[in-house]
Amino acid sequence: MSRSALPVRVHLLVRTEDRILLATGDETSPACWRLPAGNLQGQAAGDAAVRLAREQAALLTTVEDVRLEHVAHHWADDREQLGLFFHVTRTYGATGAHDPAAPGVPRRPRRLAWHPLDALPERFAQPDHDVVTRWASGEFFSHGGWTARRSTTIHPSTGAVQAAPQTASAQTASAQAASTRPPSAPAASSRA
Repeated sequence: MSRSALPVRVHLLVRTEDRILLATGDETSPACWRLPAGNLQGQAAGDAAVRLAREQAALLTTVEDVRLEHVAHHWADDREQLGLFFHVTRTYGATGAHDPAAPGVPRRPRRLAWHPLDALPERFAQPDHDVVTRWASGEFFSHGGWTARRSTTIHPSTGAVQAAPQTASAQTASAQAASTRPPSAPAASSRA
């Protein structure tokens, strides 16, 4: 059985004293605010953060001026995601616009805007919102969205591993999947 590689995304945390830079208008979620982000492209993560600062946020910085400050292992959009969140500690000016010739840059123009950390926008992507909240409080790691997918738990007093109770929505989803599966199709693995 082959297993696909875990995709790694690099996100930017560009902050003033009390505001954070967010982007909207990309092809995947045109109406939702997100942190500027992109995929690793065969390069070191710090180099990717510098590239993304230029491509996604129109900012010039160096690898010495980006610092890994949060790691997130989330289940979101029906898939496992690993995010590396780099704080851009210093910039050296703006490029004037995102670089449309750069590979992987959305063809639609991105809108960038500063938002107060204590009043984040209503339409802020949940995984990014979770990370910004945790990062602002000093947490280095988060793992959101996994609760409904956990198949086992550890009993707090005995340390014994036991099957996690299935939530009502998970039971309904399992029943619907079983009822719509052709008779010859095998049941989906319950392993997360």
